[in-house]
Amino acid sequence: MTPLIKRAAGPNNKNVTPFNFPVERLTENILALSDSAVVITNGETIDFCTQSIVSVLGINRETVITKGWPALIELIHPADIRLLEKKVFPEIRNHFKNLTDSERRRRTFNFTVRMHMDKNPYSMIAIENRPLQWIRKDWPSVYITILRDITPFGNKDEMTLNIDQHNENKSYESVFHRHYSFASDKFSARETEIIRYIAKGMTSNQIAEALFLSAETVRNHRKNIMRKAGCTFSAALTRVALKEGII
Repeated sequence: MTPLIKRAAGPNNKNVTPFNFPVERLTENILALSDSAVVITNGETIDFCTQSIVSVLGINRETVITKGWPALIELIHPADIRLLEKKVFPEIRNHFKNLTDSERRRRTFNFTVRMHMDKNPYSMIAIENRPLQWIRKDWPSVYITILRDITPFGNKDEMTLNIDQHNENKSYESVFHRHYSFASDKFSARETEIIRYIAKGMTSNQIAEALFLSAETVRNHRKNIMRKAGCTFSAALTRVALKEGII
């Protein structure tokens, strides 16, 4: 399946932004209200990236422009990439391919992912995409992406997809909104919930009280969880949970 985010890389030899986009309007002062960065994608290359990408993701703009989207994608949690490719990207494609040219030009889409900065824990990043030009009906060829760190108020248990329509009077309305659980394919929703409690160091009795279950039910869940994870100890399960994107 072809991913919607361009994975092809290559340096920009033209040193210009597409269609002479007025980049001076994207100053660092405009973005000062939050940790944000701006990227302009043109076809299979990234033509522009603000210096603030360093404060958001700990990666310098020269690396982003040279390597393209792969430099950013490798920072995304592996479980989030699977969720994007299995559910979120197909949803976006299906939505935009059924729109008229005029409707596509007036819509933006954004989603949240977990990305890590150097060796720090994963941060919640909102990725907003504003299309500038369309060639395919289901994905823009030229678009502006704004990456914002929303860790203080983001929900690390789920990914959110929003599609907004921008009207001529500069107002906008949400035309699509959906949440996707970060739960692993290996575990059920209840097992995922219990794993998160286990990772906090809670006992079976404490988990049972929190979930209004019997302690015996929780212990049975724990046995199944450990079997699926191939683990014997809680510390090993926590490592599996991190890899699977559960915590």
